[in-house]
Amino acid sequence: MKFDYVCIGAGIASLMFSYRIRQRYPDASVAILEKGKRLEERSCPLDNRTVSRCIHCKQCAIVSGVAGSGAKNDGKYIIPTVDSADYGGWLAEYIGAEPLIDLVKQLDGILTGFADKEYPFYSPSFEFKAECLKYDLHLKTAYIRHYGSDGNFRVMSKLVEYLEREGVNIFTEVGIKDIDLSKKEITSTAGSFEYNKLVIAVGRNGTPWFVDFCRLNRIELESNKVDIGVRVEIPSAICKQVSETMYEPKIYYRTKQYGDIVRSFCWNNNDAKVCIENNDKVLSVNGYSNSSSNELSGNSNFALLASINFSQPFKQPTEYARYIASLSNMISGNSVLVQRLGDLKLGRRTNEHRLSQSTTIPTLKTAVAGDISLAMPKRILDDIIETLDAMNNVMMGISNYDTLLYSPEIKTYSAKPKFISENFDISEDVYCCGDCSGTTRSLSQAGAQGLYIADRI
Repeated sequence: MKFDYVCIGAGIASLMFSYRIRQRYPDASVAILEKGKRLEERSCPLDNRTVSRCIHCKQCAIVSGVAGSGAKNDGKYIIPTVDSADYGGWLAEYIGAEPLIDLVKQLDGILTGFADKEYPFYSPSFEFKAECLKYDLHLKTAYIRHYGSDGNFRVMSKLVEYLEREGVNIFTEVGIKDIDLSKKEITSTAGSFEYNKLVIAVGRNGTPWFVDFCRLNRIELESNKVDIGVRVEIPSAICKQVSETMYEPKIYYRTKQYGDIVRSFCWNNNDAKVCIENNDKVLSVNGYSNSSSNELSGNSNFALLASINFSQPFKQPTEYARYIASLSNMISGNSVLVQRLGDLKLGRRTNEHRLSQSTTIPTLKTAVAGDISLAMPKRILDDIIETLDAMNNVMMGISNYDTLLYSPEIKTYSAKPKFISENFDISEDVYCCGDCSGTTRSLSQAGAQGLYIADRI
């Protein structure tokens, strides 16, 4: 089969690229190859309560499948301001802040066109920003469109239906065997595909495969950073005033002890729950919430991550992060860990009895009570504790004894290839897009990059 454009990966980057191509070139042939299932077929056994532990499905329904990992997350789309263009990625370093903001606004307009109703739109709070600065906490100001996990799923479903109706061919459960760049041919479990232009957009989950692809084809990779930390769970009342105003307070803090940058990320409020992701047999935690529910958890959760930048000669940041995560999996008996902040500060393990006494009720019932200090480096835990104590000045109660910490939460961005031009090409007629490129780390910037590459090529 031969197509004008072939995308590997069916996340927001590929979907937006395909959307724009169909707009501009309605006669062009477009194919998307996805290793996971169709959107309506994505179902996690843990969500269905048919199992009590992650059973390591061949393809994790949370992170793989049509619409990518974004289909199952909290459905937040960040529209940055000029001073927060790095909110959700580093695309502005390549294309400029103003063009990025314009593309994200276009993305917002496209998605709202597929929405079944009007979803909340939050503005930045400059009053809260000023309050944070009193304690050396730095708040990124941005606008946020929040669909929730349920609303985002519906929007993605409508978008996919539209693309297929317009002639975009989406092939699912396809494994890539080989890509011959000289012949412009992909060999896969679904047969061979020829292309004129190839877009690789396999997301963070596809980073190991993409790294191998680059090394095999002698595409130079730049060393990049990783984010390692925990997911924090607290009663929603602690952050209610802030969350109702701006939904997600994106806070950066430079620790006094080590000078490390720690950031809060991916806040989920109202019907918020902590969940497990299976990233190529390494289990990590994430969070989500729905736009509406009759069963509110009473909790909020967010990631608190320390950024680790590696220097020469070390070139394996992703492998390092996965190793740290695997320790938590090992200690918890092939699951994830949860610990009360107070127990961590006292240097004692949280056991089932102590967890049962917690005033913060854990929403991830399969997490194993334990001691995350046995898996997480001391420096990172020191960073997390110091940051929570600093945040307690602006959200009183966030560093309470019964604040829950889930481990591991990791974000990897190490597969940053050397681009040939401003079009994000890594070889002749081959382009890299989305989180696997090392230039984005959010739905908004990944989608914007998909639009950008389609416009450029």
